[in-house]
Amino acid sequence: MQPYPNTESFARDRIQSQGYQVQRIERQVDGTWKADAKRVPALPPPQQQRVPSKVTIFPDGRMLEEW
Repeated sequence: MQPYPNTESFARDRIQSQGYQVQRIERQVDGTWKADAKRVPALPPPQQQRVPSKVTIFPDGRMLEEW
């Protein structure tokens, strides 16, 4: 006999996949789920790092970067 699927986790996963963070989820009388959720802010794109065109390392440990 197969166990019933966990519909609470299905509902939570579906809400979270749409960019929301679920605070609380409750089962309703009709079998649906009611969730208290808030929108998760999108992360800003990562900053591009500048890369020097040439790096010279001297024997005494000094480093010279040319941009």
